[in-house]
Amino acid sequence: MIKQNFACGLRVCGLLACGLLAGCGAAGAAAGTGTGGQAGSITLYSGQHEQTTDGLVAAFEQQTGIKVSVRNDDEDTLANLIAVQGSHSPADVFFTENSPPLEFLQEKGLLSQVTPGTLAHTPAKYDSPAGDWVGVSARVSVIVYNPSLIARNQLPAGVMQLADPTYSGKLGIAPSETDFQPIVTSVTRTYGRAAALSWLEKVKSNGASHTFPDNETRTGARSPSGSSTSTTGTGSGPRSARARCTRRSPTSPRTIPGT
Repeated sequence: MIKQNFACGLRVCGLLACGLLAGCGAAGAAAGTGTGGQAGSITLYSGQHEQTTDGLVAAFEQQTGIKVSVRNDDEDTLANLIAVQGSHSPADVFFTENSPPLEFLQEKGLLSQVTPGTLAHTPAKYDSPAGDWVGVSARVSVIVYNPSLIARNQLPAGVMQLADPTYSGKLGIAPSETDFQPIVTSVTRTYGRAAALSWLEKVKSNGASHTFPDNETRTGARSPSGSSTSTTGTGSGPRSARARCTRRSPTSPRTIPGT
């Protein structure tokens, strides 16, 4: 599935670029006069991969001459921090992998409006309906599988089929992984809360014997015989030579041919 990265502005900040971006606070941040730093500087709270953020920040500083002070942490941790700090947050820009933390801050009225010119760079369906965050990049997530335990033609055609009894005891999941929440959000928006809860209960049951703390642990899990302990698992990024890719928009999961 292709997962958007989002950015938003806080009511204490302006806007940078890439992933999911949101501006926080004063509009002056976009001009390098952010609330979190001196004139000619902005403060970025980043829940993105640090190497991605470092590359973007370096290019931004070179092109604009604006200094960026970066605070890296889990996006949920940063969202909670911004909520506590409120209008006193030093953050000028919030860069996340997923939209739920931005919607959390949106509900609290802590995001500033993204300029129409910036929103025009992406299709409206990938941005906040309220115009206070913008999707700036995409990422592929995959369902990886063990070809010695399951044939390609037996793979689920989409995430909803992971709840099928066929995959009982065969599914590996990392429900606490940040990448899992956007899948749940997509299912909820597409099929409704009741259907999403039912789906989650069935997925939980199917993956009860193969639950892992994160994607890396799950895809690297081995049984004593050396084979994978589960036949399929959802994850972000192609972590296996055999992967079925599913593309997810913010509103509907769908399947595209895998490799």
